[in-house]
Amino acid sequence: MTDGFAKLDGRDQAILKVLAADVTDCPRLFTLREVASGKRAARVLRTKYSLTLWCEFPGGEHSWDPATYTFHETREWLGRWRPTPCG
Repeated sequence: MTDGFAKLDGRDQAILKVLAADVTDCPRLFTLREVASGKRAARVLRTKYSLTLWCEFPGGEHSWDPATYTFHETREWLGRWRPTPCG
């Protein structure tokens, strides 16, 4: 397991650490969506995504616009982190 972990880049290692931590005071709900990019050449190499964290007030969950972040990443990266269907 150590060898596989060492092969991950810094961002992937950070994501694994966050997922492994038992955090109760941070948002667990979020929306990740692909954002249309105007330049076709840019879309071929990297895709633009928008990540929005949600307020989890009981009975009043809602997206929190100030906690919206955009970034560019490859589709392969997304494939490694997206949830897999159960069943």
